[in-house]
Amino acid sequence: MKQNDTRRTQMVWLLGLTALSLVPIYILIGWQTGGHGPDTVIQIFWVIEAGAWGLRALVEAWALVYLFQTVADSIRANKILIAFEVALISLVALTVGLVIIANGNRLAIANGLPAPLYWFWSFGVAAFAPLMMGSVGFAYKVHQHVVTIQPIVDTTQKDIAKLRSQLGEVIERLETTHNPVVSRRNAIREALQGDNPPTHKVLAELHGVSVGTIGNDIKALNGSLIK
Repeated sequence: MKQNDTRRTQMVWLLGLTALSLVPIYILIGWQTGGHGPDTVIQIFWVIEAGAWGLRALVEAWALVYLFQTVADSIRANKILIAFEVALISLVALTVGLVIIANGNRLAIANGLPAPLYWFWSFGVAAFAPLMMGSVGFAYKVHQHVVTIQPIVDTTQKDIAKLRSQLGEVIERLETTHNPVVSRRNAIREALQGDNPPTHKVLAELHGVSVGTIGNDIKALNGSLIK
């Protein structure tokens, strides 16, 4: 489960850093909601805002890596994941590309682009954070969970060893019960332990074998020869 914990930690950091990068812009939104214009904001605020954009650029790259490392648990989820990846990459390319065009014309973004493109750029920039947070959350949700199988393997090996031992006992019991030689020798052992042990000839007739075979059986049992 270690890999799942690592992905969860990454997701929390990505969402947290994305939210942190949004703090300056939300402060500005609150400031303007109160009827104040951007010209009334102190100069140091814009430095902080620029730093937040730099942080967001790093988070964007991390978010894309996070998405690329995700292994979706279904075909449908994988298609949605690809859509998130394409949307993020396209949004980065388009918004950054429009800024480069404006800078190439040595104009501010608001003056360097036609009104439709400026509106598109503005909403594209606003969509960065929600798209990143949504895609990262979705990637964590659909990622195939990795289960540590080592304890299962250890338990299975123990079960196999136990079954082998039980099987060996069963085979030994079957051999003892159904092997005619083993059965005959057990019977001979019991007969020889009595007060009046039978002769080899009697044992041979009883078990339907030769006297020599009975002698060999007795030797195998480490019994004394009876004449």
